[in-house]
Amino acid sequence: MPVYYALGKAVVNEQNYLQETKAARVTRLAERLEEDHKAAIAIAGRTMAIKDVLQPLKKPRTPFEPIEYGKPLAVEIRCVYTGNNPKKSFGKKSKDMIITSAFKSITTFNEAPRAVNLLKSRVQARSTIEWGATDKGTPLAFYTPAVMDSVTFATFEVVFDNFPDDILTKLAKAIDQAAKVPVFAAQSTYLLAAGSLLNLVAKAGHSIFDGKVAFKATEKITFAHPGSEPTIAGWRILTQDTLDNDFLRHLRVGKEGRLLGADGKPYAGDFPYIVISLDGREVEAYKEFTPTAASAALLDKFFGIGEGETTMIDNALEGLKLYSDYRFRIRAEKVQKALAKIKPGDPKYDKKKRELEALKANILHEELKLS
Repeated sequence: MPVYYALGKAVVNEQNYLQETKAARVTRLAERLEEDHKAAIAIAGRTMAIKDVLQPLKKPRTPFEPIEYGKPLAVEIRCVYTGNNPKKSFGKKSKDMIITSAFKSITTFNEAPRAVNLLKSRVQARSTIEWGATDKGTPLAFYTPAVMDSVTFATFEVVFDNFPDDILTKLAKAIDQAAKVPVFAAQSTYLLAAGSLLNLVAKAGHSIFDGKVAFKATEKITFAHPGSEPTIAGWRILTQDTLDNDFLRHLRVGKEGRLLGADGKPYAGDFPYIVISLDGREVEAYKEFTPTAASAALLDKFFGIGEGETTMIDNALEGLKLYSDYRFRIRAEKVQKALAKIKPGDPKYDKKKRELEALKANILHEELKLS
């Protein structure tokens, strides 16, 4: 699935983005801008002012915080455009919509739990979906206090279906209880929210994941992967269609990453897209995300509940979060012992120290923190 990047207000493919944002290239552009404030360059068949290219890359001029190994990372879904979905069926133009996300380390074999980010009823084709105060869900798709994986795969899915009313009611209630952390799907039928495990199946045996996936896209987030360019903070436009430069040059990035046509109006064509943001600032309110996701991945090994039932698991959930911290603590102790055997000044020392600090930052309970 192709991924496109915001460069200034332009939308460019990965090749053009990497070509223009490498450190040496950025330094040369900055030097040219100092000499000539009206200087411009050609990118992917169009001419852009250098000041517009550098604007999202220079920290003082952009709200995005840089992202790097050992530092925080927040990924949010900022805008969803449905394109020619949902398809009309049985004379109905609208369907219910579920947006989910899942994040998986390159070192993890098992399937990652899905986060349910948005529930919306009666959505029509060519709709632009942005989170509002009355919507059921959170745009937060991922958060870690400190990145510790060289590669993370992020998958976003949009499902359209006519869900039974009892499913919508239960899911909406679960999402309300979850607050800033999304509801997680421990399995295809189990959902974890606010200390409760819900078997979200209707009486007819219908689950929220029975619907056909209308949109699916994956972004690869890299930090220390041989042969790969490190991921840079900013906007990403995820699509299922490969867009050529002739088409891209007519697009612009507007407020909240929304795509605009050459006329400055929001894009209203057939291809669907999702805009996500990657940012490196620390957010205290998001710190429950990682242990909650880890708990969701473990839940199906311990629980089995009947159709449509809810089981309160506050104590078990707290235990699972402690277990998550315990695993980080054990890994941190091993890295700390390895670090003690490396002399400061050795090229391996700084890398191992960053790994240790990242592990320590992911331990949330004070009782388990490593000094």
